Amino acid sequence: DSGSGYTRKPRKVGAFALLGSVPKGKGTVAGTIFLPSDFGLMYSESKTGLPYKPAKVMIPPDGSKDSRIYIECYVYDALKEKAIRKRYYKYTDVTDREKQIKLLTKACVDLNKFLADGNHLNPKNGVDVLDTFAYKTNTNLIAGLRLALDSKSSLRKKTYTNYKLYGNDFIKWIKSKGLEKMQPAGLNKLLCDQFKKFLSDNGYSNRTINNYLSHNQTLFEYLISLDIVKENPFKKVDRLPVGMGRNVAFNKLQQKELTKYMAENYPEMLVFCQYMYYTMARPNEICNTLVKWIGLKAPDKIFLPEEISKSVLERNITITPALQKILDTLHLDVANPNHYIFSTGLRPGKTPMSPNKVADKFTQRVLKKFKNKDGARKYGPEYTLYSWKHTSVVNNYRAGMSRAALKQQLGYKYDYSLEAYLKSLALIDERDLKDKFVEL
Repeated sequence: DSGSGYTRKPRKVGAFALLGSVPKGKGTVAGTIFLPSDFGLMYSESKTGLPYKPAKVMIPPDGSKDSRIYIECYVYDALKEKAIRKRYYKYTDVTDREKQIKLLTKACVDLNKFLADGNHLNPKNGVDVLDTFAYKTNTNLIAGLRLALDSKSSLRKKTYTNYKLYGNDFIKWIKSKGLEKMQPAGLNKLLCDQFKKFLSDNGYSNRTINNYLSHNQTLFEYLISLDIVKENPFKKVDRLPVGMGRNVAFNKLQQKELTKYMAENYPEMLVFCQYMYYTMARPNEICNTLVKWIGLKAPDKIFLPEEISKSVLERNITITPALQKILDTLHLDVANPNHYIFSTGLRPGKTPMSPNKVADKFTQRVLKKFKNKDGARKYGPEYTLYSWKHTSVVNNYRAGMSRAALKQQLGYKYDYSLEAYLKSLALIDERDLKDKFVEL
């Protein structure tokens, strides 16, 4: 019940483990020569001279949020009909950085040979790579889904990971049904309903089942954009009812009780909770915020880039006078600009705190300390670290803050998303129900 908003494994493993696995590359730490398939490339004997840019090893500068070393190149994409940038993360289990660089350099040599020989993305055996229409006509369902997954690789790491989980699980299920050669247009509502039943029979929650359906629906939309299919069968599948009980705010007495306890026993957590309250930011956003982003674009704003923002759109959070007081306690003026505002000990440092870890600490060291007379928890699992964000929205909405202001601070992309969130907090009132309801 960490309530961070993120789960380490957003779906069960067992049910899909029995269906087989998605093949991985054949490159090894020992330095085995890579094959074109290890780079997602396909070979065409008749096509050479396709545009590409040579592969090279990319080493992020010191202080970068993502310190992983990778291979970067531009390779021809037959569907997009142009060379696109590709990143390959190889030898990630090699702890010696110098050895990893040497291995990656060797892999670049192999990759550049493949590119020079005409290897490229998205061809179909027996089909002219430059004949895009022929390729689309011959693409099977699994190949199409993998194309769609690849199109999501530029998203935030967490978002892309979820797409891979939900998409690859669906591919496993398709293979278990013996439908490897099915064309994308062959997927219909009946099969999607059967997949939905498979999830339900294996004990998946309604929310998780809906996630599977929604993510694969989005992947199918990519196939529609390529004119590979005309209709999206996932759109026709009814979603399962999901309660909104997880969005629970603290009332006034609870706010007073919890802030008093943290001030006396866990002041660092109090600062974190207050920061969440005034920014209305999510734990993952807070834990990945750098010192230099505070006041970056305006002295009264905290900049959040698209890679950590929930909406995948950069936004600026307003620094209220009360929030400025909280920031002053962190002494950010003497902190390293490239450090995170909440690191070890919930103070500025070079490594970010895990949002799940912060949420677990709040549950274990604060919420579970309060007991009823019978010894049961006073704050049930419906109360989480996230409740401080909900509390801020409830307090400010009821105090008259406009929806436009809430939408800006929360970072919602669409009005209907904000409306659904407010509804989940029981904040949507129709005055007629109270003022004009006819009595018996």
